[in-house]
Amino acid sequence: MYQNYITGQTALSLTLDFSLPKNHLASVISSFVDSIPADVLLDKKSKTGRPAYHPALMLKIFLFAYSRRVFSGRKIERMLKENLPMMIMAEGRKISYRTLNNFRSSEHANKLIKTCFIYFANLLADEGLIRDFKIYEADEFQLTPELERLAKTPSGRQRQMHYNPDWQSLKTKAKEVLQSKEGKEIYGMRKNDVEPIFGHMKNVFGMRRAHLRGKEKVEMDVGMMFLMMNLSKYWTRDVRY
Repeated sequence: MYQNYITGQTALSLTLDFSLPKNHLASVISSFVDSIPADVLLDKKSKTGRPAYHPALMLKIFLFAYSRRVFSGRKIERMLKENLPMMIMAEGRKISYRTLNNFRSSEHANKLIKTCFIYFANLLADEGLIRDFKIYEADEFQLTPELERLAKTPSGRQRQMHYNPDWQSLKTKAKEVLQSKEGKEIYGMRKNDVEPIFGHMKNVFGMRRAHLRGKEKVEMDVGMMFLMMNLSKYWTRDVRY
């Protein structure tokens, strides 16, 4: 017994009322980019000629494309026509690969990516995911010369101790997991990885080389990937918990 299937069918009925789930990576990317103030996103443009695409739109497109291991401007252009989440984020716009590459190579995109890391750090801080250290510094004047000597570092600065109660609690939980039988097996496998961040970037997200030329353009290209990797980790945590 087989399911009903009509051979030679070339038409497909689609439901137009479609929205991305809140836990979809595209939704997380869109929400993050929308949280950046407009005066940070926008750049000074000429008042003549065709209006430029909004930087928020372009940033969303590239972040989602990088998350899907798509780096070529022509392939991203194709995603805008064929990939449903991408089409929703772009609101159905068809953007030329030349326009996409021009934005990615621009000085404004380079500055924007660097600024995005600040706002991503703010997002983590708002959710209590940033280490909030308390700093304790040794007194300059001690009871004996020996204690004064011990209170200073070899470079002559006062010794400090950083402490974060939340971070210490998380470290304790992580230590308990690592000392379990399953944790030891997983950690033993992790020791075989060299430079795990770059390995993750190469093997999971498929970025084995820069796609642009020039120091500033490569900074933007790699920065886009690292920002996407951070958002992907944030999204994975949100989906898991």
